[in-house]
Amino acid sequence: MEIRKKKFIFVILFVYELVFSKKYNTIMNAIVEIAGQQYEVAPNLKLNVPHLEGNPGDKISFDKIFLITDNDNINIGTPTISGIVNATILEHGKDKKILVFHKKKRKGYRKLNGHRSIYTRIQIDSISA
Repeated sequence: MEIRKKKFIFVILFVYELVFSKKYNTIMNAIVEIAGQQYEVAPNLKLNVPHLEGNPGDKISFDKIFLITDNDNINIGTPTISGIVNATILEHGKDKKILVFHKKKRKGYRKLNGHRSIYTRIQIDSISA
């Protein structure tokens, strides 16, 4: 229930921004779930997402769309909208190293861990509702 509430609040805030801001009123935008995370996408947008299966140049599509805007039309899904967002895989890579340091005071315990997350860079080709 908690996750659903957070998604709803995110969508409401996004709609509020759409209504009172003119920067979104010229192109089609959507909120899509990619690999368990929500992203605001638009045609020709390039973004890094968690690692997806496929080779560079492959076409992929996402069907879990929560919101679509086109000029002044706003479609909010309950919970999703039937439609497809098509994208192309550009490359795979690794993010910057993230260091995690653990310490317990007065005990002499110190531990340093780190990791580099693997990502996939994609370009959004089209949004269809």
